[in-house]
Amino acid sequence: MPIKVNSFLNKCINFLESITSVAITSDNKFIISGSRDESLKMFDLQKKQEVHHFQNAHQGFVNSIAITPDNKYIISGSQDCSIKIFDLSTKQEVHHFKTAHLDSINTVAITSDNRFIISGSSDQSIKVFDLHSKQEVHHFQNAHQSLIHSVVITPNNRFIISGSDDKSIKIFDLGTQQEAPFFQYPRQGKFYLHYF
Repeated sequence: MPIKVNSFLNKCINFLESITSVAITSDNKFIISGSRDESLKMFDLQKKQEVHHFQNAHQGFVNSIAITPDNKYIISGSQDCSIKIFDLSTKQEVHHFKTAHLDSINTVAITSDNRFIISGSSDQSIKVFDLHSKQEVHHFQNAHQSLIHSVVITPNNRFIISGSDDKSIKIFDLGTQQEAPFFQYPRQGKFYLHYF
């Protein structure tokens, strides 16, 4: 069923601040958005309606949103240094990783087996949290020399890839919890590329 973009947009222009992150469920049913107004919103993609507003979800900008592949949970990372987990069906908060980092959390990602949350922060580190036990399981300290903008996970859940303000991309092995060879953007006319 085609979606009328203009109609959908007209119903969505009711945010108080900039929208910083959007994600969509794997069944194409719902859009989840995060905003500088510290809230999350949930939209029905077919009905073109807002179906829930997670008001005051955080105490700072919501910088990143991820949805578990099984569409059970929403994960949000915030400027308030915390990560929250919301149940997509009950619309309830189920866990709060308070002070997950020492500085703003800019990016979150989830492994395709719904097992781990990966976060990247302005504190230059990457953390791994077990989604089931709700425990931090690893901390890649000083992962970069500047704030981390983005993290992604390879489809086989083997590697974490991170991009930073330090102009580098790094690769971390999720199994060994070690840094793997990395990519680096050009500096002084030279391009550094290492394969893993």
